[in-house]
Amino acid sequence: MSTDAAVQVSSVTYQQLADIESDFDDVNTQLLIQQAVSERSLYERRAGLLRKITGFWPLVLEQAPPEIDQYIQPGDAAVLGNFLEDIEVTRFEIGDSVTSKDNGEPRSFAIRFTFAENDVFEDRVLEKRFWYRHAPVKVAEEGDKKKDEAADSWSGIVSEPVAIKWKKDKDLTGGLLDLAVKVYQEGEKSASAEALIEQLEKTAMGGISFFAWFGYVGRRISAEESKAAETLKREQRAERAAKQAKGETEEDAEDEDEDEDMIEEEDDDYEYEIFGDGDIVALAFAEDLWPNAIKYFRQAQEEETLSDLEFEEMDEDDDEDEEDEDDEEGDKGDAANAPPSKKQRK
Repeated sequence: MSTDAAVQVSSVTYQQLADIESDFDDVNTQLLIQQAVSERSLYERRAGLLRKITGFWPLVLEQAPPEIDQYIQPGDAAVLGNFLEDIEVTRFEIGDSVTSKDNGEPRSFAIRFTFAENDVFEDRVLEKRFWYRHAPVKVAEEGDKKKDEAADSWSGIVSEPVAIKWKKDKDLTGGLLDLAVKVYQEGEKSASAEALIEQLEKTAMGGISFFAWFGYVGRRISAEESKAAETLKREQRAERAAKQAKGETEEDAEDEDEDEDMIEEEDDDYEYEIFGDGDIVALAFAEDLWPNAIKYFRQAQEEETLSDLEFEEMDEDDDEDEEDEDDEEGDKGDAANAPPSKKQRK
């Protein structure tokens, strides 16, 4: 890069770049609301058709992306393969129209699993909700002066543990989920918290059941904290935009100084998390498996068809080997005996 180009880039602050990205984010949020409202009736029609296909969702899960598939243990697969009847994703903060006053965050969603009666748990429906939240504003102290640092705060999905009513001696999580629910309800200083830590230390992370995902929390951010953080972000952005429109550029140097003084964001993940990649799994369901369910179903059908063809070809090869042996025996015996005809493909 030339010196002139470097000088031109340096005249733009990282804060200005962050603000324009936030403007794009606002537009995308409105588009997500429009999409959710427009697609709702289509998903309802699709659900009606899928209920007529026996074993649709178990087949789809067989083709699940690796973000989901890697966490499905053999015991989980038995339950999901034999008893899962339906999966549904809803954007529960979105109203019935684009202009609805009730419209909230379109990136919040719920994943609902419906099961047939089984011998593992009593629940017929398991639903887990995820809320899109903004982290509370961080404040750095400089002597007697405090400055807000909302612009770079974290945003993402959070959740609450969902209890499962396990049947006797059938808990696939080995007690982890029950303890996670108790800790969330009773507090981090409870006896359940100590028991959970001990249980986690005994459990190999690679062998945790998929159903432990229902215990995922993420960051403990309340709706009020998130709203306050979002409001402050917008106010700061509007103030900066107004100054820029007036041609006030002296803030640039101050912005660079603030970048140097930014406190390093701490790891605010929930201390008693039992499923660290819970948000990744949730997004894989909501943004991949759910909207592309028919595609995954077709893949499963194609694989099954290919497997059948391979089996038939193997069967045909065996028949041909038998015929070759018969031909050799026939040549040695009576020349009038004709070789057996080939077995037709089924």
